[in-house]
Amino acid sequence: MFVARTIAGYRVCTLEQSKDELQPLAKSGELMCPVCHEEVRYWSQTDSVRPHFKHKSKENCLDDKYGENETIEHQNGKYLLYKHLKELYPKSQVELEYRVKETEQRSDVIVIHPNGEKWAIEFQCSPISKDVWSKRNNLYKSAGIKAFWMLGISVLHRNKEKKSPLENAIYQDNQRVFYLDTITKKVILHERFLYKFNGFNFDVSPDVFITSNLSAVLIQPEKGPGAIRELQSQESPLTLWIQELNDFYEQQEEKFRNHLTGYVESKHAEEELAKQQEQEKVKQKKAAQKAYFQNLMDRRGNLLKNLTDEESELFRALTKKYQLTPESFPGLFLLTVEGQEHIETPSQLWQLWLYDQLFETTRDSRIPWDTIERNFVNNMLKRVFRAQILGKQFAIPLHYYKFKINKIGLIEFLGDLKELVHPLDFLIHNHKENILLQMHWEGVWEDISGGGIVDQWDSHYRRKSPYHINLKKYLLKNE
Repeated sequence: MFVARTIAGYRVCTLEQSKDELQPLAKSGELMCPVCHEEVRYWSQTDSVRPHFKHKSKENCLDDKYGENETIEHQNGKYLLYKHLKELYPKSQVELEYRVKETEQRSDVIVIHPNGEKWAIEFQCSPISKDVWSKRNNLYKSAGIKAFWMLGISVLHRNKEKKSPLENAIYQDNQRVFYLDTITKKVILHERFLYKFNGFNFDVSPDVFITSNLSAVLIQPEKGPGAIRELQSQESPLTLWIQELNDFYEQQEEKFRNHLTGYVESKHAEEELAKQQEQEKVKQKKAAQKAYFQNLMDRRGNLLKNLTDEESELFRALTKKYQLTPESFPGLFLLTVEGQEHIETPSQLWQLWLYDQLFETTRDSRIPWDTIERNFVNNMLKRVFRAQILGKQFAIPLHYYKFKINKIGLIEFLGDLKELVHPLDFLIHNHKENILLQMHWEGVWEDISGGGIVDQWDSHYRRKSPYHINLKKYLLKNE
């Protein structure tokens, strides 16, 4: 605290009197707290903190919140406001830490005018509830004192995302909030701008922040604390501040008017942009489909590419067994599946081989998967297949491939863990339709015309769609 009293009842202040004058009084025990009347000492040991008084023992102090727990920001803010108000009202009594007898409050700064009117200036840095603020504010009103609340810049920084109950309470009471930066000695005004149009209020900008010097915050006797009044000087900070605020309001009003009159054009522009973006997406999708189609055509043009001699021999044997030509080679043996990077052998061989294993080892019974994995490993040992055997990672794409051909209709669920692998008795004898069917299974192309190659495949394997597991046959059998 900056204020103490002598034993004789005189008021002393660290901001008005020197260390040489106050320190001897404190050492001799002649200074006491104005509230609890306990002895205080003079404190001025650091450059960052202004000289102030501290209780020797504050156990009996009834007004602890104005004691040693006070922050440096609060001390500096009180000092700046005190100094500023003394300059503004040299004929008035301006005092720090003034005790209001009627309400038992202690205002940070009090201004008592020659006509007896009193203004309480509160610099609030610590968070308090709306109820506490209302109680303190109403106490001042009940005593006929006009209260002006200014918040520390720390409050603004602490509540960037959402205003605190204290800020909202002050805002609702005065439609503006002042923040004081004690370091830069700048004041930030937060004010709301409501634009009136056709009898309605539009909240154009709920967060208008204007920064100016502390000297712009003047107090007009007719309106009370916080009121802004014009000065004669055109270069005063207040005049510039008001002009800045008016300019901002005019800009916001023009902006809002343009928004109302140009809404249709803006909406049309948004729709046109969305249409162009959609067209670009379709264009890119078609380009990707075309590139993928060409890639598959190149692969089908040389199915023996990247196969070792051993792999080529097995591939020829299997294509001969199922009477497959390059044109009729099903796209279901060129599918992309998860984990296929664990098998170095090209997919046209290992997928064809896996189908052959499933078809030959299944006869209305559960697929012996362990047997298939052992056969795959044996082929690896014979150098027929190339894959990562560590951790059986080669089994990952095998399982995913089986799941995929189940979805497209080659494997049918019969119930009781029984599955049926259909024979390859629906072959397409041209590259294009085989590629389109494969692209459909992989979700790259959709047959929207109906009656095409996709419907023919589904009809042949008694499927309603390539992604629908058909249980109808099983259910009919067991009725």
